[in-house]
Amino acid sequence: MTLEPLVSIGIPVYNSDDTIAACLRTVLNQTYRNIEVVISDNCSTDKTANICKDFAAVDSRISLVLQDKNIGPAANFDYVLSKSTGAYFMWVAADDIKSENFVALNLGFLEKNPDYLASTCPNRFNETEFGAHNWEMLALKGGQKSRIIEFLGNAERSHGLFYSLFRTNILKSYPWFGINFLAWDWLLLFYFSLNWKFNRTSTGSLVLGNNGQSTKANALALSGVTGLRNVWPLSKFTIVAIRTLLRTCPENIWIATPGIWRLNATLFRHQFFVMKHKLKYMRSRKS
Repeated sequence: MTLEPLVSIGIPVYNSDDTIAACLRTVLNQTYRNIEVVISDNCSTDKTANICKDFAAVDSRISLVLQDKNIGPAANFDYVLSKSTGAYFMWVAADDIKSENFVALNLGFLEKNPDYLASTCPNRFNETEFGAHNWEMLALKGGQKSRIIEFLGNAERSHGLFYSLFRTNILKSYPWFGINFLAWDWLLLFYFSLNWKFNRTSTGSLVLGNNGQSTKANALALSGVTGLRNVWPLSKFTIVAIRTLLRTCPENIWIATPGIWRLNATLFRHQFFVMKHKLKYMRSRKS
């Protein structure tokens, strides 16, 4: 009899009492049953912790940790991974809904394809919150050069790849866990895409909510972008990405650099738009 590998599911959560119950139900109702669920409540001030306690009381697969103080979002993502013991791991945001066959589909693929680090299902944002969206099918396949171009040209659409099912031992080798900076999730995907492929199944689903860090009014501040760092918000991502390229595959630095600066330009335009409207608002208040 072949033993089924343990799959760890990490849920870093903060003040999500309106979504966490639905999220947990989709996790616990996975058709693949050999899972452990690691929840880290980041010192919530609403009813989130009590809801998680209720679920943990009736399902022994849940391990719940209540942080004594808020350790920040990046560190909380790192925490649930560090406490996982399964051969496979995936993060689940507290407002995300995954189809009940999500684990089974992606685990089945990874078990048969050792050259892939991760696998995910088609994803979209919640229609009731964002309007109708097509299902995202971005995957990182082909050779290294192809994966670099594909990711850097579509990083803004990579949410579903971050919430893939990963091989735990490889994922834990990422060297910059727990460091809070803008686009740390992009850097993780970019770092691994240099040596690994990311799959996208044709069936199953991941529906993303709208309570993520990037949707907050103070999103940049939450990512450590304050003071002079506002001049170059993606500085950490850019510097580390280029250093990684020079160390791993210097021959591809020239094809990657335009994509990296494209992402910087996109954010610069966004910053300019925000600043323009802030100034307009301030002037209207004075008049």
